[in-house]
Amino acid sequence: MKKYTNLTVVKNDEISSGIFDMFLKTDKLSEILPGQFVMLYVGLGEHILPRPISICDVYEPDNTIRLVYQVVGKGTKAFSELNIGHKLKAIFPIGNGFTLESGDKFALIGGGIGIPPMLYTAKLLKNLNPNAEITAFLGFRSDIYLVSDFEKLGVNVNVSTDDGSFGFKGNAVQNIGDEVFDYVYACGPNPMLKAVADYAAKKQLNAQISTEERMACGIGACVGCVVKMKDGSYKKSCVDGPVFDAKAVSFDE
Repeated sequence: MKKYTNLTVVKNDEISSGIFDMFLKTDKLSEILPGQFVMLYVGLGEHILPRPISICDVYEPDNTIRLVYQVVGKGTKAFSELNIGHKLKAIFPIGNGFTLESGDKFALIGGGIGIPPMLYTAKLLKNLNPNAEITAFLGFRSDIYLVSDFEKLGVNVNVSTDDGSFGFKGNAVQNIGDEVFDYVYACGPNPMLKAVADYAAKKQLNAQISTEERMACGIGACVGCVVKMKDGSYKKSCVDGPVFDAKAVSFDE
């Protein structure tokens, strides 16, 4: 059974419309894999259930984690109103993260709020493969964020927006075209992940995808975040995932 960790807010700023950048400090960090997430407790009256938020980055010398989240309901709205010094509790790290591979050319594909966890993935992938060519294909509705953070890592960034206000007009997978890579990592909504899986199958590429299922407990007890697999079984996104081999996941309705 995972234990609660106490965290302190050291930064919580709006960086785009409805998108917030929160830094949380703790006494000690366990090893965190890219693609893992936090179950963060609001701790305010009626908001009993924790909210799952992907880990955007980790700063080990400072024992600090970075969460970039979108305000979509009462819980995340409460997070956005927290001030520096506020105390929170969380369970983390949770889930199976990305398995980082060695190679020369990688694609990171992120859509919407699936973009933040790709930053920590890029950071560790760059550490493992310092001479590799890493390209991030980031898809936004309109406003962009975190692009400069990827660029500071030495990652090539290709941006797409739904309305064409910045970069390529369309989605992140369309922006790839016919380019091929040694390995693909992706996180985003199911339609995007299906497109990634189809693209990887067509090009015969290895790909890992991180699912964005709704979660209530984050520890496998409520069975509310199951993902259908091609063999007919169902896996829990919180404990079996959220990262799966793209070839194994079924996107049939």
